[in-house]
Amino acid sequence: MFQRFLAATCLLPVLLVLSGSARALAQEGILDTPLGSVIGEQSPPPAQRPPFTRLPFNDPPAERAFRMVWGIAEMDGYLGQRMAPNGWLYHPDYGINLDFNIWLWPAAGLYLYDESLFWMGTTHEGLNFTKREFDMDVGVAWNYYGRLEARVFGYSQNNLNRGLSPAGSSGFNDGLGLENRYYLNPIYDALGTSDYDLAKATFVSLGYFPTKTLTGADGKQFHPALFARAYLTWDIIKERCYLFADMALITQREPFNAKLLDTNIGAALRPFWQVPRLEFRAGCLDVWDMQVGNARPVGYINVRYIF
Repeated sequence: MFQRFLAATCLLPVLLVLSGSARALAQEGILDTPLGSVIGEQSPPPAQRPPFTRLPFNDPPAERAFRMVWGIAEMDGYLGQRMAPNGWLYHPDYGINLDFNIWLWPAAGLYLYDESLFWMGTTHEGLNFTKREFDMDVGVAWNYYGRLEARVFGYSQNNLNRGLSPAGSSGFNDGLGLENRYYLNPIYDALGTSDYDLAKATFVSLGYFPTKTLTGADGKQFHPALFARAYLTWDIIKERCYLFADMALITQREPFNAKLLDTNIGAALRPFWQVPRLEFRAGCLDVWDMQVGNARPVGYINVRYIF
């Protein structure tokens, strides 16, 4: 009961995020200028462009250099319990995460991305520090129309230790996913340039898992189906501090019903004018299994650099 209450309270800041989204867009301060590329002709002014055409890929102004790679590198510290892909509980202590993106075909809006999470932690048996889990999403993203983006990706969640044997590793999840995103603010218009800020590019999306399995908070595998995701931010101090909420609802295929609600809610701080992309975050990760009424919140702090 306590875990369910804690999971519900973690969702309360979402109301603040939604109520402040309009003001955040008005205060964004990034011009709606063309996307950087090495191919193209001069685009019309933003006011003359149709609102739902694919972002133009034209030479950016001098202050916006073309960026071939971009992403986020971070280190985390955790407090709580997490369910491993093989259904074993462990205590994550720290981790290293990387969100890496590189252009495949800039003129067509096509790029490759890799989201990797490496978890270190202890088992319930005691202070046994060990590598525990490596998760990875690798796929292709295509900006095909306005701020719409299609994604095809493969996911892999690998248990690295403490399987059926106390010494060896066993158990993993993998599969294929399809996703369609709509980005909500003008930050996405700077994709491919030095002004693009991946951490503040808000979006909503719908997707589908056509294959394989995931592990619920009860430790049992299930076949996922449709999913919906939203990533939202709300500026508290412009360019220095903001709230964020990243939420994903995943359904089960047979029988079809809502299964997992994954949330990541917290606050971010960018205190240094000299290094504006150095960011500190504190928040709560939670996996709420709605079929069994089980929630597993994990508090964290991290330091990250948006490049």
